[in-house]
Amino acid sequence: MKWDEFTTERYWDLCEPMTVSWSHVENEDDKVFSIYLTNRVDYPPVTDLVLRYVRMDQDRVTIPAPGPLHIPYEYVPSFLAFFLDCHYRLWASAINSPETIYAETDVFCIGREEDRDRDRDGGKAGKGGKK
Repeated sequence: MKWDEFTTERYWDLCEPMTVSWSHVENEDDKVFSIYLTNRVDYPPVTDLVLRYVRMDQDRVTIPAPGPLHIPYEYVPSFLAFFLDCHYRLWASAINSPETIYAETDVFCIGREEDRDRDRDGGKAGKGGKK
């Protein structure tokens, strides 16, 4: 299995669905797998199931928006917190066995659009808009 397409911007707004596609060899058509959102660079590591029972012969699937993740920023200085969001990958793994990896994406960043607005505005934007 090989991931063909992920996103052009290498960023996933977790409040939005994302479509991914892949290619596979012919004899794997009936294989099923799960998709996990992972980060094995930062502490604590993340392995979150985002889609289960995907058929390999689909070659494309839309992952529903998982919503915000708890990212433990208390372990790092605030000026490094942004970089914690940029060590993520998707794993195509065996059902109920995330460590059995068929394929993985390149590294990408995650977040929510309101987080990017807040960071860009120096912490002034939030749920209710700019303060």
